[in-house]
Formats: sequence, structure tokens, C-alpha cells
Amino acid sequence: MNDTIILGEQTIEVAPIPLGRLKKLLPAFNRAGMAFKNGRLDEVVFDDIVLVLSAGTGLTVTEVEELPATIEQLSAALEVVAKVAGLETKVTGLGEAGASLAAMPGTQAPTLGASSTPG
Repeated sequence: MNDTIILGEQTIEVAPIPLGRLKKLLPAFNRAGMAFKNGRLDEVVFDDIVLVLSAGTGLTVTEVEELPATIEQLSAALEVVAKVAGLETKVTGLGEAGASLAAMPGTQAPTLGASSTPG
């Protein structure tokens, strides 16, 4: 059974992520996570969020951009994508500084204002 996210009224499946999409997801996830942690959400951050959700769902960037969503839904969706990508998280609160998500050796760990344990 795959995980799902909810954006607007739509439920979207997040299946295991192929390596080609995963390599695009991690840098964008890192940047978006830092912005959530610092409470600095701007257009560039939303571009990264869209890239993460596109990589996580297999939808095109355009399809993701057309989905309605609240900030809470985006935060929850990023958590699900992180889990499916192998980064298990426990939400401690949007924008709250917490431990960073587990990351591959030699990379800066992405953060979402969450504490975590390796998945």
C-alpha cells in the first residue's frame, strides 16, 4: 500500500520514488525545508515545493501548480514525500526548529521543522 497526500480536495498517491526523480527531489527538499524552518516562504521556495511534490507524485510541475492547497496540506505532503523517500519524520510544528531529517552521507540534511530518525 502506498502513502497518499491531500491537496485541496484531491487525494494523490505517493509511490516509491525512482532514483532519477529522487536526485531532483533532495536538493529542492533541502531548500524548502530550510525555508519552512525559518518561516521564509517566497516564490522560490514554492518552486522548490512544487519540484518536491512533482518528484514525489510523478505529476508534472504544471499539474502540481494547478492543485489548490493550504500551507498545512503542503507541510503534511512534504512529510509524506520525505517518508516515502526514506526520510522518516515526526512533525514538531511548522516553522519550529527541530532536528533535521536524515540525509545521505556528505549532504546537508533537509529540514521541515521536524525531528526525525533514519527510515
